[in-house]
Amino acid sequence: MTYYSTRPMRREKIMNCQCGEVMGEQCEWSGPVAEMVMVEWMPYQHRDSHVAARNRGTYPLNGAIRIAVERSCADRIEAEEGAEWFRRLEV
Repeated sequence: MTYYSTRPMRREKIMNCQCGEVMGEQCEWSGPVAEMVMVEWMPYQHRDSHVAARNRGTYPLNGAIRIAVERSCADRIEAEEGAEWFRRLEV
């Protein structure tokens, strides 16, 4: 005899990594949202004005963008961009 559950199946939300916004090429990773982190990154075109003003300002008025990326992509972006222009956000 086979028993079937009457509870609905829960589906994890699947999302594509958005690191291409920073790296300039589409990332192939897609997976559960639980494996991603939210990051804030300052685009290159806004950096000179922030250096001249001697501050970084606050999001969203500072021109930074927030994207959801896979954890290893966040590590790679942080290594390439540096902590001055990139930070992980607590979600």
